[in-house]
Amino acid sequence: MAFDPITLEILWRRLISIVDEADGAVARTAFSSLLRDAHDYTCMFTDRRGRELVQGTFATPGQSGAMALGIKELVRKVPADAWKPGDVFITNDPWALAGHLNDVCVYSPIFHREQLVAFTACVFHHSDIGGRVSSDNHDVHEDGLFIPPVKLYEGGTLNQAVLDLIRWNVRTPDEVTGDIRSQIAANHVCAEKIAQMLDEYGLPDLDDLADEIIGRTEHSMRAAIDRIPDGTYRAEGTVEQPEGRPDVVIKAAVEIKGSDVVVDLAGSSGHVGWGGNVVFNFTYAYVFMAVKSMLDPDMPNNDGCSRPIVLKAPEATVINCKFPVAVAARMQIGHFLTEIIYRALAPALPDRVIAASGGTPASTIPPR
Repeated sequence: MAFDPITLEILWRRLISIVDEADGAVARTAFSSLLRDAHDYTCMFTDRRGRELVQGTFATPGQSGAMALGIKELVRKVPADAWKPGDVFITNDPWALAGHLNDVCVYSPIFHREQLVAFTACVFHHSDIGGRVSSDNHDVHEDGLFIPPVKLYEGGTLNQAVLDLIRWNVRTPDEVTGDIRSQIAANHVCAEKIAQMLDEYGLPDLDDLADEIIGRTEHSMRAAIDRIPDGTYRAEGTVEQPEGRPDVVIKAAVEIKGSDVVVDLAGSSGHVGWGGNVVFNFTYAYVFMAVKSMLDPDMPNNDGCSRPIVLKAPEATVINCKFPVAVAARMQIGHFLTEIIYRALAPALPDRVIAASGGTPASTIPPR
C-alpha cells in the first residue's frame, strides 16, 4: 500500500501521539516520584517483526537505544504463533535490554482483529530491585533480583507466582508492583490506540506503514552520513579511578564510508571490578545517540535511524561486558561514550559537535 505525503505525515504523527499518550499514562499512575519527576522511563512500540517504529518524545537515550536492539531480539526468540492476546512479559535482564537490573521492561504483543500487528514495551528505572544500590558491587548477583523473560500475564490471566516472587525480593513491594502495573497500563493504552487508528483508516496491519516510515528514515540518515568526508576518525578518553585502581580507557575509531558508519571500540579496557561495566546494548545506545544527534537530530527515532550504524565492541571489555560482572553503575562509564564519539568526529563536523561536558552529571567516584 502506498501513502501520499500528507496521509503519511498524519499517520506518522498519530503514532508518535499514541506512544506519548502511553508515556503520559505512566506519569499519571506510577507510584515512584522518581518516575514522575525525573522521567526515568521510556515507552515505545515496534512492528510485528520487532523493528522499532516509534518511541516516546521524552524517551531517555540509554533506555530507548538499548530497547531498540533488545526488543527485536526478545520478539525473535518467541515463535510468531506463540503470542496470544493478553500476554504480558516482564524482564530486567541487563544483557537483553537496558544494562542494569533496575531497568525493568514490560512488553506485550498487540493484536488487531485476531492478528498480531505490533509489540509495545515500557522500561523504567525501579529504585529498589532488592540488591545493594552500590557501584562497589562485585558481580550482578549483588545488584539485585534478576528476572529472565517470563510471562506476567498469560492470555490476560495474572501469573501471581511471578508477582509474589518480585514482592518478596524488594524492600518496597507495594511501590514496585504499583509501578509495574503502571507499565502494564501504558502498554494497554498503546495497544488500544493503535487498534483504533487501524480501524479508523481501514488498515489491516502496520506492515506497509512501518516499511514506509523506516525506509524514509533510513534514507534521511544515510543522506546526512554521506555528507561527511570518508575516512577513519579516532579518539580516546580516560575515566579516572581512585588511587589503587587502574583508569578506564575507551578507544574509538569511527569509519565513514559512503552512507555507512562503523564504530570500532577495540583497545578499550577490560572488565572493571566494580559496577561500571557496560553491556553491548547500552554502549550502542550512546554511540547511536552521538551520531544521530550530530547528523539528523530532528528525525523521530526508529529502526531506520540505526541501520547505517554498525558497532564493533570486543567481548569481555568494559563496553561489552559478559555475565556475571556487576553492572549497577553502568552509566558512570557508558555515558562517556557519547563524548568520545563527538571528539572523534569533531574534525569532520566542527560546527555540529557540542563542547565537552564531563560525560554525565550522574557520575560519582566509586568507593575504594
